[in-house]
Amino acid sequence: MHNADQYEGASELQRRDAREALDELVPKMQWVPGERVCDQGSGDGWVTNRLLATRLPKDYARIVGMDKSGEMVRYALQNHQSDKRITFVEGDVACGNPLWHGAFTKVLSFNCWHWVKDQSAAARTTYEMLAPGGELGLVCLARSPIYELFQGMARCSKWACFMEDVDQFISPYQHLDRPEEELTKHLEAAGLEVVFCQNREKTYTFKSEDALRESIAAVNPFLNKMPEMMRNEFMDDCMRMVKKLDLIQNHNNNKDDGVSHIYSQLVVHARKRWH
Repeated sequence: MHNADQYEGASELQRRDAREALDELVPKMQWVPGERVCDQGSGDGWVTNRLLATRLPKDYARIVGMDKSGEMVRYALQNHQSDKRITFVEGDVACGNPLWHGAFTKVLSFNCWHWVKDQSAAARTTYEMLAPGGELGLVCLARSPIYELFQGMARCSKWACFMEDVDQFISPYQHLDRPEEELTKHLEAAGLEVVFCQNREKTYTFKSEDALRESIAAVNPFLNKMPEMMRNEFMDDCMRMVKKLDLIQNHNNNKDDGVSHIYSQLVVHARKRWH
């Protein structure tokens, strides 16, 4: 995901899941004046600014949105820095940075960790970022039709040359029967105390097939690898593959009516112990 404009215009699913997670997790966390909060994988900054900041106690000290994509960070700084206490920086959840050791009392992350192949590294980095007594709130995909789509497209001879690294973009939990146990293992090995880690089935209904297509394009890491003149054809084939693999439920068999897909997500509340 590097096209910030495209992502902001087609990320209602991610926003809904972040909204629901915040409404659940924020009341369960312990809040004091002067909280220092990091939003890992902040993307275009909309969730950080419009959802996270508005749900925190008003006396927080700062919010730092962190994202691996420089384009996303620049977009967020230009469009979603509504408060001087909010800023955005480049950073990789899988790579520790001594500058951030103990810097945050809360770390939140929405729809980021499933892009990280090394979950142990993500857990260690997060542990290091948290101050003693700090808390983690995390939501990421476990299983999703989008990964079946990616793998199906990678088997097509026409597109295989652009998707040789497809496995790098599949959730580490896609093929696990009990993904919550695997994620818990990584978090505890890093030193975090897991309050809960749950795998939950979710359903989302897109308004139309066109809306689904826009959402797929917004999170599709392969479009930037091919010539622009081929991208529409690739997306046409993606939509055909969606139907071939029966990845959606089409209401009333009309492409202009809603289309639903079922996926599962991991929801986590964890904390760093006081020493």
